[in-house]
Amino acid sequence: MAALTVVISHCVLCFFPYLHTGDAANIVSGWETTFFNSPFLVIYSGGFSVAVFFVISGYVLSRQFFQFNSTEFIRKAAAKRYVRLGMPVFGAVMLCYGFSRLGLYPAERVGLPKFLAESYAHPLTLGDAMIDGLFGAMVFGHRTFDYVLWTIQIEFFGSLGLFAFLALVGKARGSCIYAALAVVALVATCGDDGMFFSLFIVGAYLHLWASPLRFIPFVVGIVALWLGGYHWNSAAYAGPVWLANLIQSYGVPLNWPVFFNAAGAIMLTWSAVQPGLISNVLKSRVLVWLGEKSFSLYLTHSFVLTSIGAFLFLRGPLDGSARYFLASVVVIGMSVLLSMLFTYLIDAPAIQAANNFARWSAEKQPSMTTGMTLTAGTASAAFGS
Repeated sequence: MAALTVVISHCVLCFFPYLHTGDAANIVSGWETTFFNSPFLVIYSGGFSVAVFFVISGYVLSRQFFQFNSTEFIRKAAAKRYVRLGMPVFGAVMLCYGFSRLGLYPAERVGLPKFLAESYAHPLTLGDAMIDGLFGAMVFGHRTFDYVLWTIQIEFFGSLGLFAFLALVGKARGSCIYAALAVVALVATCGDDGMFFSLFIVGAYLHLWASPLRFIPFVVGIVALWLGGYHWNSAAYAGPVWLANLIQSYGVPLNWPVFFNAAGAIMLTWSAVQPGLISNVLKSRVLVWLGEKSFSLYLTHSFVLTSIGAFLFLRGPLDGSARYFLASVVVIGMSVLLSMLFTYLIDAPAIQAANNFARWSAEKQPSMTTGMTLTAGTASAAFGS
């Protein structure tokens, strides 16, 4: 659902930009102002969804640690991480290059919304694609070939940072205190990236916060969805804006949209992993099926938007907002279809390859100096696996 929200968010940014900016100059149709001032902005809140990704990763990657109180899985989990993320990233980068070579992106950008006009408009070379696919996106956060890949660098280093934290102090007395200090330090010193990195730690420690009553997760989940749609120009968020201004007046400067998205993501993930209505809904066959395609959907939808979406914006049937609705529906549908193919050809093999590599790297091998052996336990999966 979070991945699908990102797709909707990018469609809205292209076809109904007022819903993102709150600038009256961007209004396409009259209904937009009513919706913008409603408490339902979470439907297209891509920033909130990205924060959810990071919290979920922290929760899933640490699951075996909190279940078995053991760090044995960490070596294997860390070993598989680059392969697990890297193969789909490489596939997405090469797919973007292929779309470019086939001329599927618009050659003429006049008349397109700024976001579409600037997407993949520069020359895309095979050499640059190889560099970004192999390490540029993962290590350095390059997003030339896929503008969503800025999150993959955070996902990769956030995962490794979480493994290191758990290995060092995860079993220590007062581990929760160390976790809280680490979160404060990251937010205080590393800006937005620090807030994102801190979500991995918070996600891990959600294992320790059980709900005392069954109705509480539902209430928290509803509040989380409202908070996840935060926009400073929307009348629905006058309260959080007032609170942010008050806190900032005491010398606590934060990127408030990121902060409220992060807070909502923590609350929503916590409510989803507790027994109750939200957890039961998320177990439905349709959502489980979509979840299997989520990483692929996230990685590849921008190519559909920049090709088919741009064509429909310029030459599609219907007029005005009806055309943009049609373009959004087609882009979402075609993105899901592409994600099915990408999952079968790239993502599912990447999961298997990562598991095989982790097992191979964990096999007992004699030490060159002492004859000691290295072993590792099972590893948990995350971010689309």
